Amino acid sequence: LPTPETWPAFFEGLGLVGITQTIALHCELESAVGRKLEFVLDENNATLFQPRQVDALALAFAQLLDEPVDLEIRVGEVGSNTPNNRREALALQRQQQAEQALREDARLAELIAEFDAHLIEGSIRPN
Repeated sequence: LPTPETWPAFFEGLGLVGITQTIALHCELESAVGRKLEFVLDENNATLFQPRQVDALALAFAQLLDEPVDLEIRVGEVGSNTPNNRREALALQRQQQAEQALREDARLAELIAEFDAHLIEGSIRPN
């Protein structure tokens, strides 16, 4: 089972789709005791939340772990430890690495100098 610290990375292995995925992306694992998981769903992303998403998320956990879990989701304020926040941080990190790689690329620097060119801010996209 995930811990509150490992939940954002653990989420990626659940294979969720649709609204259940969206709901889980914005959940923070508040506690994990035994087979019971208690989540807080960001109140700003709770518009589509229905009790059936609790069942769908519990089923995804059961399929992944080959054991049922007791799962609760309440709407409230979350901190920064949600899968969505992790994804955003990783995307920002990849973007910064791509920009740094271009700034350090000697061949690109030669081409820029040779053609009196420049990079357009915001046009760099990581692979």
